[in-house]
Amino acid sequence: MDKQRLENNYKKYRMAMCAAALFLFFAWVTYYSEKIPVLVTTISVDAKFWPRVIGIMGCIFSLLMLVQSLLEIRQKEKREKASGEAEAGSSRKNRSFQTLGLIFLYILGLSYLGFFLMTGLYLFFQFLVLSEPGNRDPKRLALISAAFTIGVYLVFHYAFSMVLPQGSLFVRIGGML
Repeated sequence: MDKQRLENNYKKYRMAMCAAALFLFFAWVTYYSEKIPVLVTTISVDAKFWPRVIGIMGCIFSLLMLVQSLLEIRQKEKREKASGEAEAGSSRKNRSFQTLGLIFLYILGLSYLGFFLMTGLYLFFQFLVLSEPGNRDPKRLALISAAFTIGVYLVFHYAFSMVLPQGSLFVRIGGML
């Protein structure tokens, strides 16, 4: 009986535990970003800037994830009390694994296919995964993906003066952006 109760609590609070672990990780990143040695001090964005930004943003998003998971647990308990039966969360689990798979493919393909192609493909398929089955308009999702990809490129290129990966395939073909 103890093992069953432990398993039920794990299933119930696993997102909250994951959020807490992510918060600790990003807090660690933020803390150790101060210890990064700076070799060049004449630029405004040094080696400490992006790890610090990623750490702080990660802390914020993991806290939001923690609050959201606790609210979902509370709502689920209310629904279970009202209906008397538990819901199956298999579609949410599938979405999570599909999202992780898409992120993994995005990271792998970024150096080969470049920022434009991989970001557009990633966003399109991510929108497909996250949208409801009756609300999947591929033309609209492709348009949103393209607009967001171009917007992010413009922000990084003109506001931050950063070069995004072109991809080895694009460079071999002879393109230059």
